[in-house]
Amino acid sequence: MNIFKKYLSLKNKRAFSYIEVLTATVMLAIVIVPVTRLLLFSSWGTRESSEYVLAYNLASDKIEQIKMLPFDRIENEENDIFTKEEADKIPDFHKFMQLYKSRYKLDFKFYDSHQGIFARTVTIDDKLDPYNSPPKIKKVTVNVYMKGSKKVLATINTLIGE
Repeated sequence: MNIFKKYLSLKNKRAFSYIEVLTATVMLAIVIVPVTRLLLFSSWGTRESSEYVLAYNLASDKIEQIKMLPFDRIENEENDIFTKEEADKIPDFHKFMQLYKSRYKLDFKFYDSHQGIFARTVTIDDKLDPYNSPPKIKKVTVNVYMKGSKKVLATINTLIGE
């Protein structure tokens, strides 16, 4: 009888079995994996949207610089976004800085490293004004893209008249 009482006392004690622990772990994984993916995708989306905002601001900045130029000096341009580190690697970069200052009447400013991943181009279309020669209106398009790819992140168009 003593063994039977001992067996009953052990049976009443509660403990977790291997199956219960395994079931709880699987249920926890089912909840945690989607939440983790959600956090990863939201952080990726935040980074990407901040890149688009920065690209748009760089394009807008360039449009404002072009609006300061006399009408006859508005022309196509290639990239002018350089960090200090990039400029140190380019021979005769000081000549570019002098040309920039003579063109815009501003000192060239180096961009931060998070802005240095971008490049921008300016395209001028003066064929919009077929009635005047020389044209008195120009369409200015500024495209901003990542330096490693040609995927355009921001485009701003404006018309500038004489």
